[in-house]
Amino acid sequence: MNYNSKSLLDTKFNKNVKGYDALQVDETLDQVIEDYEEYDKKIAQDKKTIEELKAELSKVKEDLFNTEIEAKKYKNIVDSIPNGPEVNKQNIVYLKRIADLERALYKKGVDPKKI
Repeated sequence: MNYNSKSLLDTKFNKNVKGYDALQVDETLDQVIEDYEEYDKKIAQDKKTIEELKAELSKVKEDLFNTEIEAKKYKNIVDSIPNGPEVNKQNIVYLKRIADLERALYKKGVDPKKI
């Protein structure tokens, strides 16, 4: 950047017979135009980044929603297993592990049902 607000404010132009030195004013304005073009590029780039992040956030929210549905489904399955000595606790551990692995696959964009 050629200028910031303070340096632009502090810019002094040389005077000549007809007012200020036109060449000096033109050079300064050219630099200010360059700054504006740089700002415009930065703003456009930032807007593009914001749109990309919004799209990514939307996808993450959708994935989270789907994961929560799957988690509730598996919680209901696990909760429906009767308690008692005949129930093998290791099976519950396996079910929880499977649910964790499926959630990890969903986060990576893979549908475990299609594997």
